[in-house]
Amino acid sequence: MIGLNERQLQAVQSNNPRILVIAGAGTGKTRVLTERIARLLDNGVPASKILAVTFTRKAAGEMKERLAGMTGRRLPEVRTLHSWAGRLCRAWADSPIVRRTRDFTIYDGTDQDDVLRAAARDLGIATWERAKPATLRKNPEIVDLYEDRKRMANALDYDDLEGLALRLLQEYEPAQREWTQRYRHVLVDEYQDTNLAQVAMIRGLLPANFFVVGDPRQSIYRFRGAEVGTILAHAADADFEVIQLTTNYRSRPRIVDFANGAVDGDWEPMTSGRPESAPGLVRIRQGDPEPERIAESIESALQQLRVGNDGDTAPAFQPGDFAVLGRDWRTVGAVHSELVRRGIPAKHCGPTDDPWTSDDGRALARAVLLFANPLDDELAALVANWGTGGAPRFDDLRGLRASTTRARLPLLSGLAQASPDWEALYQAWIETRDGDYTAAVAGGWALDHLGVFARLRAEGLESREAGLRACLGELEEHTVESFREWWTDRSTADLVKSAEESAAVQCLTIHGAKGLEWPFVILAGARDGVFPAHRNDADDAEAKRTFYVAVTRAKDALLVSCPTTYREAWGARFDKAADLSPFTLACEAARPTAVTSREVSS
Repeated sequence: MIGLNERQLQAVQSNNPRILVIAGAGTGKTRVLTERIARLLDNGVPASKILAVTFTRKAAGEMKERLAGMTGRRLPEVRTLHSWAGRLCRAWADSPIVRRTRDFTIYDGTDQDDVLRAAARDLGIATWERAKPATLRKNPEIVDLYEDRKRMANALDYDDLEGLALRLLQEYEPAQREWTQRYRHVLVDEYQDTNLAQVAMIRGLLPANFFVVGDPRQSIYRFRGAEVGTILAHAADADFEVIQLTTNYRSRPRIVDFANGAVDGDWEPMTSGRPESAPGLVRIRQGDPEPERIAESIESALQQLRVGNDGDTAPAFQPGDFAVLGRDWRTVGAVHSELVRRGIPAKHCGPTDDPWTSDDGRALARAVLLFANPLDDELAALVANWGTGGAPRFDDLRGLRASTTRARLPLLSGLAQASPDWEALYQAWIETRDGDYTAAVAGGWALDHLGVFARLRAEGLESREAGLRACLGELEEHTVESFREWWTDRSTADLVKSAEESAAVQCLTIHGAKGLEWPFVILAGARDGVFPAHRNDADDAEAKRTFYVAVTRAKDALLVSCPTTYREAWGARFDKAADLSPFTLACEAARPTAVTSREVSS
């Protein structure tokens, strides 16, 4: 525990059974969590009695890696909440609560939307193809058919996982006996991001010791049901020892001072644990066109030189040192396009540049999941015509589905009877299913027998073939079981590489950047009407926290960019004058000693 500051040490060593750590951005919360777990192990707590949960696989992986380097003992469970809920549901899959087999599929958001649309189509809903999923969910008939199809497909969705895990802990006595008080210590990271069901699930474990880490100032997932009130309630609970971490080891002092002005609340302001030195600065720029101004700033920074202690010079920044953050993909995408036009290496970290979210990548993932759960008729229907280039392999898939349902057979067997390609794939899967194979084997058989690569080569679609081969390479790292868990836990953060790993400017939304950091951060579109977007108290508070998260990603330099004019997202033909976000002005006013430079260009 060498190098911990006084408050970090207090959080690691406290023996209070209820502890809440309010960890400001960059204050070392991951280190505190891992040091506390290491201390528990050193004090003789069995690893099996410790559970640590977080929200992203990236954060869980970082925690595991640190723990592995700190102790030679067996490591405790470190999982995402979705992963842990999935584990509990698989353990009790045949219970009257879950009512599935252990091989059940977990539908992500895209799967849910696709199955909803298929249900609407089969019910004869005329607008099934263009209606928004939220609209389809308002139709009880569609929802009922969706639920029936999930059950028949041996599938659950994200919403089911947490609800069923909670019911198992609250209502099912065998699960209660095994899991309640199974863990003596439960540690939760990013507690401000929990929704009410997740909180109830965690608390339902009834651990003797409950250690939670979070920051109300970084609660930005209200649209997913996260309740900042949860962590605030613990802060007011006399049973909880509240420890505030306030020394920011990430950002230079001027950036920390600027960030302190972004949010309201009773929490102590942060101080920087780093020395002030160039380029520890904050710049505020307003000018048009904004993407060009941002690209010029990056070009200029890339030309700067840093003088070392020996007098030698080196570039102050590399492309991988930069992140361009925005509140929406439209803003981020415009900057990315301008960077590419200028020949500056840039990576768009959104769905459009992720091979797994392409039609081919998702089809490959669904094929692997179908191999794991042959009963999933929904996946089988979605994959059925893959590799045909638009000409359907099955003229009447709905009729085939109806006939296999009447015969009480899975659709997969019907596809095998109706198509030589699928028959060959079906036989290959049967022969490999009981072996110890990687997920690449299951996916590779699908690619081979359905002729996907052959068709892409014949049509000269090299980029699609390259994307699929990248996905297939990632499958080599997984068993089918580990791929299912990996697929369940994927997030935007998995598309982003650190400055050390990347040779390109990273372009992404603020929500995707949470938990990450870069030497130079550029916040694009920091205008009134975006921060905040709507004039009401709840949205205003959430927007302030989102602004704070963006600012605190920066280590050495921060550029807050605002256009001089803008156009409405729905395509108004005239430009409107843009004002700086009031949050930017508040940050300047809150810390007048934090020198910033302001630039106005046209």
